[in-house]
Amino acid sequence: MQTGHSLYALAWSPDSESVVVGAGRDLAIKGVQAGRKQLRWPAHEGLVIAVDWNMVNDLLLSGGEDCSYRVWDSFGRQMFQSGGLGYTITSVKWCPNGETFAVGAFNTLRLCDKTGWSHSRDRPQSGSLTSLTWTPDGTQLAAAGGNGSVVFGQVIERSLEWDIFEATLVSPFKIKVSDVGSEVVEELDFSGGRVVEMSLGFGHLVAATHNQVLIYSVTNWNTPYILDMRGATSLIVQAATHFLTLDTAQGVQIWTYEGRHVSNPRFQNLRADYLSGRAISLSEDAVAILDRSSPKCVRVCDVSTGRPLVDGRAAEVVHECEVEEVFLSQFSKGLSERRLAFIDRNKELWLCPVVPTPVGRGSVPAKHKLHTQVESAAWNDKGDILTAIADGRLITWYYPNAVAIDRDLLGLASTSRDAADFGKSPRVISFYGAKVMVRRADGALLSAAVAPYPAMLYASVRGQRWEEAVRLCRHVSVLVQSRELWACMGCMALNGKNLQLAEEALAAIQEVDKLEFVQHVLKVSSEEGRNAELALYRRCPEEAESILLQASPPLIYRAIKLNIRLFRWSRALELAVQHKTHVDTVLGYRQAFLKSSGKEETDKRFLQFNSEVAVDWEVISAKKEKEREDEHARAGTRRGPSSGMDREMK
Repeated sequence: MQTGHSLYALAWSPDSESVVVGAGRDLAIKGVQAGRKQLRWPAHEGLVIAVDWNMVNDLLLSGGEDCSYRVWDSFGRQMFQSGGLGYTITSVKWCPNGETFAVGAFNTLRLCDKTGWSHSRDRPQSGSLTSLTWTPDGTQLAAAGGNGSVVFGQVIERSLEWDIFEATLVSPFKIKVSDVGSEVVEELDFSGGRVVEMSLGFGHLVAATHNQVLIYSVTNWNTPYILDMRGATSLIVQAATHFLTLDTAQGVQIWTYEGRHVSNPRFQNLRADYLSGRAISLSEDAVAILDRSSPKCVRVCDVSTGRPLVDGRAAEVVHECEVEEVFLSQFSKGLSERRLAFIDRNKELWLCPVVPTPVGRGSVPAKHKLHTQVESAAWNDKGDILTAIADGRLITWYYPNAVAIDRDLLGLASTSRDAADFGKSPRVISFYGAKVMVRRADGALLSAAVAPYPAMLYASVRGQRWEEAVRLCRHVSVLVQSRELWACMGCMALNGKNLQLAEEALAAIQEVDKLEFVQHVLKVSSEEGRNAELALYRRCPEEAESILLQASPPLIYRAIKLNIRLFRWSRALELAVQHKTHVDTVLGYRQAFLKSSGKEETDKRFLQFNSEVAVDWEVISAKKEKEREDEHARAGTRRGPSSGMDREMK
């Protein structure tokens, strides 16, 4: 590789397949394998003096003679540009965990967030800082000065918030915890070693030193549970009943808050040094891990065993492009209700079930796009409520699973507000209760309030207190003239197959067409028939057909008629021939359809059966009547009015 310039800086890529070099005023990425195309772009207005490439977040960092530092992605797109700092940037270095980086110049040392804004600035009398290096745990920094001095620094004043508690790392060996409600302050000393990582949430503070993890309850700060670790913990992720630690010696480990080891999730090519908080998400029963060896794949493991989900359930979610961030819902109970949200490289937010619905002939499309141009997102802890900053707006979906039930109701069960106050490139830090915490690009921490009523609705529904939930919806609709809660209730009822409640909710939001369909479903006598109609409502015809065919005994006529209603004539004929029944029914409806549309039969298979099977509508009507009577008898009900499925096509 020849650049034509003197080279002052270079760094390896995370996969060790290419290097980035400062070539004059440009940055260039060149693969070590012959034949790979070089990527080059203008980076600075002066010579590029320093460059670094982080293996965790895959971002590049550069500094130049123009007295600025800049952050880039691996495609050469600029993520941040600093203002002029007065002196040439002589060194830059990412922290190993990819959350911060250090910048060195003449008598200047800055600690910056990965998004670019400065945490702090110091003025050591060291001359130009020509080289920077971090300790492996990312808590200490050393810098070489041009006047022969060595500058040492330690990261402190890191602050975390949860509910009414705030934890601050005031020194490498001390954390101060403040209870804002009672104004009580606790100081936690760590004589066994400096604190390298900490996390606050779900009623617990988890702090890690270089060889221990200490678990504190917010109700008892005196007697923590203590875990001995083989390696330094680089990441802590919390959920309601478990928490996760990450270290290079043991990889990913899951623990209870009582200090009991639960599991050690593993899969091929899992590398702990490549993972960050954006690549791992934990819930009560599942852990999702982004596979860095295949960035389009998210591995989902069972918390209790640490193994990929089996028994016909998906062990991975494969996307069409690289996934950047993953989020597991926190409120759901059971894998069947758990949802995985993720943001891909195109800044699109997707939602999919952790356990896809099995079907008979085909596969149900598991992934659903929620929004585009998404900066960041977070799940709520009091309900399956998802919030995101997208395209300059703060959007909150009160029941995001509505995208798999009825996309029309998804919009009704959400709110959107202007997010101009958050500025450019904001990031959602947390979403607890009714408060969303957002970090702006300049480092300022802002909060936004969401309505508390959806969380109250989730609590009522989880406790099976349906009458209480209905009263809440009625009260809110009168109090604030809002339809969001009724739409959320309607989706919950449809998902839970509570048709009477769904009927009331849809009537309240004046969705007449959906209301009529629910009333039609209520007239279906068999449970399998109702479930099939609800699957059809969710736009899952293969699942609906599978439900009918797997009934005992199979509801063949309903499966055939379902395909006729959807004008899937070939499949309807295939089922009739396969089960040797209702071939004449399919032919009769096909002939009536072609006659009403003024067309002639051209399908060779239908032409063949038309010549072999006679169509007698009296016989067809008798068979249909017999099918209805058999279904009513099996359901143990009296025959009621004919449903829309049984109406004869004219």
